[in-house]
Amino acid sequence: MGKLITETPYSEITATMELLDSFGVSREDLTRFRKASWELKTRVAGLIIHGVSHSATISVDYNMPLKAMIVSGLYDWVNKNITEEHFPIAESGVANITVELVQFGRKILFDDAVAELRRRDLRPATLAELLAFGNAFPMEQCRYPIVALGSDAIVDRLRYVAFISKEGSDRVLDLESTFGYFFGNARFLAVCNKDL
Repeated sequence: MGKLITETPYSEITATMELLDSFGVSREDLTRFRKASWELKTRVAGLIIHGVSHSATISVDYNMPLKAMIVSGLYDWVNKNITEEHFPIAESGVANITVELVQFGRKILFDDAVAELRRRDLRPATLAELLAFGNAFPMEQCRYPIVALGSDAIVDRLRYVAFISKEGSDRVLDLESTFGYFFGNARFLAVCNKDL
């Protein structure tokens, strides 16, 4: 048995119960969970530990202006070059898509990362899809940078892609050059090709 019970302050336990209550979880639900199958318990524990561990379905409103997408994400800081002029949204309509967070576990170049995603039958996510993901899972970027390779822009003669991450206590939306390596801790947001 781990140290979760002995090391967790009572105030944190109370806050967790209040959060579950706000989502309509009852004592009976917790009892059912304790009696649930090992597979279900493992899946729930994995979601708590890893967040979106493999895939998730998100809704993307491609008709929403980019500025509104950014505002709805409640970012503490946004790179001033993330504009509709640099990142026009080509898609239209509203779509439910299945996305995955892919980690290569090593430094990787832009072209190699795109090729590896395609080899896995995945499409690099666009900026609109990254913003929809950040809106649906706002704390995931506090664990690692999440990059969207499917939209790029030329700024000051260099090509950039957008990513979301954490700097200090701030959630940020920033740009990364495609010239160098992406580091091994980055996750790459990708769309399952079955949704295309």
